[in-house]
Amino acid sequence: MKIKNKIIIGFIVMISILTINIKVYAASASISASSTSITTGTEVTVSANVSGAVWNVNISGPVSNSFAATTDDAENHNTTAGTVKFSPT
Repeated sequence: MKIKNKIIIGFIVMISILTINIKVYAASASISASSTSITTGTEVTVSANVSGAVWNVNISGPVSNSFAATTDDAENHNTTAGTVKFSPT
């Protein structure tokens, strides 16, 4: 009787685990520049692209800026978090 109860409880736990629907959200970010070689006096644009529901991106260098945001529906979205333009001297 004890073994039968353990098997039934184990089966119920396994079914419960398999039927639970949990969403998992992952985020990613990439940074791109308008040019791979920079010369003095040329304007360069650096963009931070993100995929996620919440982000906080920091771009630092000759010009620094931070971009933070959330989505209204808490779903992952692809967007440009921010753009920084500068001209090396």
